[in-house]
Amino acid sequence: PLLDRFALLFKQTESSQAAVLGYLSHKTQIMITDKQLPDTCPPDRIAVRVASVKDIQIIRELARISFCATYMSIISKEQIEYMMQWMYSEETLRRELAGNVTFLLLELDGKAVGYVSFGPESDAACQPESYHLHKIYLLPEVQHLGLGTLLFRAAEERMREAGASFFELNVNRHNPALSFYKRMG
Repeated sequence: PLLDRFALLFKQTESSQAAVLGYLSHKTQIMITDKQLPDTCPPDRIAVRVASVKDIQIIRELARISFCATYMSIISKEQIEYMMQWMYSEETLRRELAGNVTFLLLELDGKAVGYVSFGPESDAACQPESYHLHKIYLLPEVQHLGLGTLLFRAAEERMREAGASFFELNVNRHNPALSFYKRMG
């Protein structure tokens, strides 16, 4: 079920980080389902694969384009730059990929066009079957083709295989994809 509540994302590590994360976001809990993938694109043109350390530059380039396109009308250029450095530095991605965060890359006609990342909920008090969807982005030119649903469902399937019965995600309340997340729930 969809929890329609707002959560304040706030981490006290650095004042600039707290300012960036201090935005109200929509916190959603989604039950793992057996919903089918969309069939808007022929399957022979699409591949979803687990990313590795060798894919860090691809993830960074996808993020540079898609993250900026998503947030340029929501937060300042300085905040975008800060978040890109904080979340998408080579060091951060290397640490996440070596840890328990999984990145899936979506490829269309052999070209990476999107990614999703997820992992077990980091709060030790959470149930072991609780996961968190960290990021999901597509290049602007392939949005609204059903590929986001496909990538979302692929992540959902991987989390189910890992033992998840539900997962949470946080969405900036001004993110144009908020309606997408509500449809997925």
